[in-house]
Formats: sequence, C-alpha cells, structure tokens
Amino acid sequence: MDISEVRKGSKVMIDGQPYNVEDAEFMKPGKGRAIYRYRLRNLIDGKGLERTYHSGESMEAANISTREGQYLYQESDHFVFMNTD
Repeated sequence: MDISEVRKGSKVMIDGQPYNVEDAEFMKPGKGRAIYRYRLRNLIDGKGLERTYHSGESMEAANISTREGQYLYQESDHFVFMNTD
C-alpha cells in the first residue's frame, strides 16, 4: 500500500510484526518530498514505535481480522476466550 493511503487505525506490517497506526502526521515542506510521520503500536507486545516516511514509499498492509468474544480465564501465559456466536 502506498504511504499516502496509511491512516490512523490502519494495520501494517513492519519487520514481520503487525502494527496499529495510532497517529499519522503529514508535512509538506517548501522544498522536497512530503513527509509522513507515524506513531505505531505493536499488536503482539504493545511496544510503541515512531517512523518517518517520504512520499512515494510503500508499506505492507497487515491481514488482521477481529471478532467479538468473551474472556473466560488465563492459563499460565495464555488467555482463553469464547466465541459468542
């Protein structure tokens, strides 16, 4: 996906890890290419990341699906959910 299509709430892959775009900032300086600054949150470990890209670059979209579920219990370091459908 082209960098200009990435918006707040988009899910992207960076270095093989899925990230959620928490904030997107666009800047067009007087000279040169446009700059896109993104604040990202890793969907696996929750760590934050800030990246800067220039117009014309691209990012890989993450194939993420979400479902409603009910939390049941925690088993060691795993969480167990139930599909309510």
